[in-house]
Amino acid sequence: MERAELCAVLDHAPDSGAHQGSVDRDLVQHLDAEHDDHLDRGHGDFAVLRSLSRVRAVYLVPQTLLFIPLADIIRNFRLGDSPWALILTYPTFLIPFVTWLMMGYFKSVPKELEECARIDGATRWKAMVYIIFPIAIPGILSAGIFAFTLSWNEFLYALVFLSSPEQKTVPVGVTSELIRGDVFYWGELMAGALLGSIPVAFVYSFFVEHYVASLTGSVKG
Repeated sequence: MERAELCAVLDHAPDSGAHQGSVDRDLVQHLDAEHDDHLDRGHGDFAVLRSLSRVRAVYLVPQTLLFIPLADIIRNFRLGDSPWALILTYPTFLIPFVTWLMMGYFKSVPKELEECARIDGATRWKAMVYIIFPIAIPGILSAGIFAFTLSWNEFLYALVFLSSPEQKTVPVGVTSELIRGDVFYWGELMAGALLGSIPVAFVYSFFVEHYVASLTGSVKG
């Protein structure tokens, strides 16, 4: 039976059974996009090239140009100087980066695993949730670590959209509040740099095993 005919039969088969804000939303959105790209491998290289072109087109837009229309949007919605300004703008560079990062990982997952689940009666959604996602956990955690690191260290958007000292992120607050002209408060600067690096170091050390596993591939053999 041809692949197209098999997919048509399986579509009618019965079911087999019943920063942090911006980082979580980015992962949810890119996982479904990457799973679609994972399925497109059986339909030729054109779909993969098309996905890569879309990701690169967005990811290669520099932030120094992208923040201009974003600033107009934030002003129109009156979200300036609030965490929502960053929650809504960070996905403009997090989603393309994480999508690009996960492309190679999902390509290493054999498509035969999902095809077997579909033959057993699982829907496409259940095959993705119960088969593909558990295998891709190391890659998903690594993408989340990178997304967290990018959002934690981001400087330009936080500098433009936040103005009050209470709302500023660590990179912006340290440089803008502890440097006055040519006067550097070195003690406070070093303390701020140390405190700003602790969350990133903690995240990397806690998920180091999954991070290493994602670099070596998801499925062997």
